Formats: sequence, structure tokens, C-alpha cells
Amino acid sequence: MKMYSLELNAQDRTTANKRIHEDIEPLLTNAYMKMYYRTTANKRINEDIEPLLTNAYMKMYYRTTANKRINEDIEPLLTNAYMKMYYRTTANKRINEDIEPLLTNAYMKMYYRTTANKRIHEDVL
Repeated sequence: MKMYSLELNAQDRTTANKRIHEDIEPLLTNAYMKMYYRTTANKRINEDIEPLLTNAYMKMYYRTTANKRINEDIEPLLTNAYMKMYYRTTANKRINEDIEPLLTNAYMKMYYRTTANKRIHEDVL
């Protein structure tokens, strides 16, 4: 029975997900299917990889990077203003609940909240 280290397992999953995005997504022609596919894949990664990360900074970096990619890749596919607003609000709520507890510095928490809120107001409202 082969044993994999947590780091190797996380790397394997990341590599596999990258390959899937590059190989499968071009085959999807429907904007909704692309959005659904990206969201499902990202949810799976968060649930499967994140428990393997033990360092709080790495968790924060991973979440921020994943969310940035989703915003850049999915949001252009949304044509409905309500859907954009709903998507932004949901993404921001998840980040606040998941990342903020990892921030220990009060200034960083304040800066993070202010920046996230400013982005949502400028982009959505």
C-alpha cells in the first residue's frame, strides 16, 4: 500500500485540477456550464486540499489566489446584473468567514475588510 505525504497529495490535486481546466474547459461551449464547472471544481479543491495545509499563511494565500482566479474567470461569463451581485456577495462572505480568522493582526483585519468592501461597492453597485 503506497503512502503519500500531505504535501505530495496537495500537489497532485493541484496539478490534476490545472490539467482538467486546460483540457476540459475548452470543450465547454455554454457560459453557464463553464461557470458551473469552475464553481464545482473550486469547491472540491477547497474541501479536499485545504485540510492538507497546516500553515495559516498558506491557507490564506491559497484561498485568496483561488478566489482571484474565480473572479477573473467566471464573472465575465455572467451577463445578469443580479447574478453578478449575488456572486460577488457570496464570494466575499466566504472569504470573510474563512480567511479573516487566520489574520492575527487587527490592522490587517481592518485593511482586509475595507479593501474587500470597497471592491464590491465599486464593481457591483
